Order: sequence, then structure tokens, then C-alpha cells
Amino acid sequence: DYVNLKFSSPGVRAAHQVKQEDGGETITITTYAERIDLANHSVGSWNACYTVNPSLGNISGSVSITAHTFENGGNVQLHSNMSLDETSAECITSNDNADKQLIWAKSIVKQVQAWEDKEVMDKLADMYERMNNEYLKSLRRVMPITRTKMDWNVMAHRVRITLGEGHDKDKLKHQH
Repeated sequence: DYVNLKFSSPGVRAAHQVKQEDGGETITITTYAERIDLANHSVGSWNACYTVNPSLGNISGSVSITAHTFENGGNVQLHSNMSLDETSAECITSNDNADKQLIWAKSIVKQVQAWEDKEVMDKLADMYERMNNEYLKSLRRVMPITRTKMDWNVMAHRVRITLGEGHDKDKLKHQH
């Protein structure tokens, strides 16, 4: 089952619905998943809706994602809505044999998976990368308040501290 495979992480609750509408002309597939992890100060949800027209052979969809992280007065939220363009799927009718219907259903699941893996997840990854490189970077200080650049080499700082602890600094100045 696709939903159990994709939404089976610890703490995730998921449900799906497949419903025929318009007298069987369209099939609506809805997936909803959420994770509420108050101990780690985060909440998120995934809501996807796909519309399939078996007789015309097309499928379209949309995905809505919400993520909320909060801690010590800080509050960061992400709301993303993505439309997935209509694409062609194989045509099928209720008169087709069970084997053809099964192959057709698997092709629909494959299309949904491709959209979710490529369209949705790749767009989110690009957005996070862009956000880190463009937006968050502009919020950071270029120099600390001391107006000197920070040497991020922790080992160099530890060596300086260690060497300075065992020596009389005034003696070292006079010896040079």
C-alpha cells in the first residue's frame, strides 16, 4: 500500500481516500498525513488531492504542505501549495478486464509517486537551498560586535588557550 510505504515514519498518522465522483467519470484520490511532535517543538502536515479521469486518460493534482517549528518564543512556519499540471494517463473503462485495470491503477500510483518525489520534494529542496543561500545569509552578521572576524577553527583556539594556561604571559613577552 502506497500510503503505508510513504507515510510510515514514527509519529506520523496518515489516511487516504479514493472516491468516484460525477457518476464514475472522475476518481478523486486524497492523502492526508500529519506529525505532531510537541517534545521536539514541531508540527507538520501533508495534504494531497489527485483527480483522475479514466475515460479521458488524464490526471492532475495539488499538494499542500505545512510545517511549524516553535521553541522559546521563536516561531517558524512553512506553507507551500503546489499545483501539479495535468498529464496523460492510459484510458480505461469499467468494461476492461481486471488485469488491465490493475495495470492502470499501478500506473496512476507511479505518476503520483513521480510527482511527489520529483515535483514536490525537488521544489522544496531547491527552496531550502535558495532560502539558506539568499535570505538567511542576509540576516546573519558579517562581523561580530567586536568588529573582528571570527576564526572558526576551534582547534586553533583550544591550542592557544592550552598553551597560554601553563605559562606566565609576562615572562613570554620578556624572552622575545
